[in-house]
Amino acid sequence: MKSTDQIYLFLFFLPLFAFSQQTKRIDLDEVVQVAEALPKIGIDNLVYSMKNRDQDVTKLIKTQFWQDGFKFQIHLEDFETLKEYTYESNGRVRVFVNDIELTKRHKFKNTKAIKSVLEHTEFIKISSLY
Repeated sequence: MKSTDQIYLFLFFLPLFAFSQQTKRIDLDEVVQVAEALPKIGIDNLVYSMKNRDQDVTKLIKTQFWQDGFKFQIHLEDFETLKEYTYESNGRVRVFVNDIELTKRHKFKNTKAIKSVLEHTEFIKISSLY
């Protein structure tokens, strides 16, 4: 092979090697935005992110959470340590959807109505009444 052929070959493959070695810079703001997209729930003034929040809240809203004998339990997991927690409440709880308290006269009695409101809900808060 002639030296000019080697130079042409080198110049042909040089851009391939140069571009294949470039890496995309990771933008940490994107990572934070993904974490913020997880549904959040406030329980007794602590905020948790839950993948299955809407299913658990649907079960809660279908119950009679305003009664004194109400018992409530949610399984939580810390995303950093993967440690599991169980939140239990014995007695009535207050439920807020987007800062509006649900009472026993709330309008969300069936799964379709609950699903509709939860699709547009940014924050749910549950407070135990001790």
